Amino acid sequence: VNSVQEPGGNVTGVRYPGPDIAVLRYELLRDLMPDLNRILIPYQAGYPIVQSQLEALYPVAEADGVTIVEAPVNTPDELAAFLQNLAESGDTDIDAILGLAEPMAVNPAAVAVLAAFGEEYAIPVSGLLYLADSSYRSLFNVSVDMVKTGGLAAPLAHKIFQGIEPGTIPVVSADPFMEIDYNMIQQLGLELPETVLAVADVIYR
Repeated sequence: VNSVQEPGGNVTGVRYPGPDIAVLRYELLRDLMPDLNRILIPYQAGYPIVQSQLEALYPVAEADGVTIVEAPVNTPDELAAFLQNLAESGDTDIDAILGLAEPMAVNPAAVAVLAAFGEEYAIPVSGLLYLADSSYRSLFNVSVDMVKTGGLAAPLAHKIFQGIEPGTIPVVSADPFMEIDYNMIQQLGLELPETVLAVADVIYR
């Protein structure tokens, strides 16, 4: 692909803006926790779209003086072992857990492991959203509205059916979609600026 504006070849489509969303998740976490110093980022090792998200995150975090602790794992059991090693070494001085757009963040078993670890050590979980029947849930999710994202493909398909070469049709980027669990934010004694609440797509109270 030459660029989003000029994909070239036989390519067009709707882009999931993973790196942009990773930065938005981080910025929202900073809004909630201005004194953030150290964040844990678990992810499935070797998953193709993770590296671009990390490359977008590191400069922003480094500019804020925030340390990223990576947890590349392959299974929920490996994630549990990684967190257990942190606990046994006394290295639980982590301010928050930030999820990326990748499989581990939506794996129910992995989410349960993160929730248990976060609850035990009072570490907020963010970047993904699960509203399970639990006393400890994640703070927010920034992703895309999948229905609206799918709808963005219709005009592209229409152009192709009219005979326009796909490679000349700019790739469309989906808009971010923000969900906030306000109850959990309050439960942890955090404060979210009204300006952020005003632009949230869904607020669970």
